[in-house]
Amino acid sequence: MVPYFETLRVKTAGLSNLRDSKPQATPSKIQNMKTILTLLITIVTALGLDTARADDKPSTSGVPASYPLKKCVVSDEELGGEMGKPIKVIHDGVDVYLCCKSCVKDFNKAPAKFVAKVKAAQTKK
Repeated sequence: MVPYFETLRVKTAGLSNLRDSKPQATPSKIQNMKTILTLLITIVTALGLDTARADDKPSTSGVPASYPLKKCVVSDEELGGEMGKPIKVIHDGVDVYLCCKSCVKDFNKAPAKFVAKVKAAQTKK
């Protein structure tokens, strides 16, 4: 008579290959997963950024369409014109767009005066 444990060993001998083999992540599978994850993150980010209100979207000059002024409150230059991309400054919760970095210094000397100009233009609109 064959002992019971010998019988089990014979029956499970054919299953040893299944038990020992584990699914392997190959470098190409890892690269594919990274690519898919990157695309997914990019799509989610793009969808999240697109939810901004239409009137707060920058125009071609880089200033939101809802901003009441078309010229710099410091130098009276065109926003988004020759001076390049406008600079956004926030003072007392009011967004002020300046034509260039050099206007920031002048703005900081008397910010209340320039914020008042923006507020006045907002009430006219």
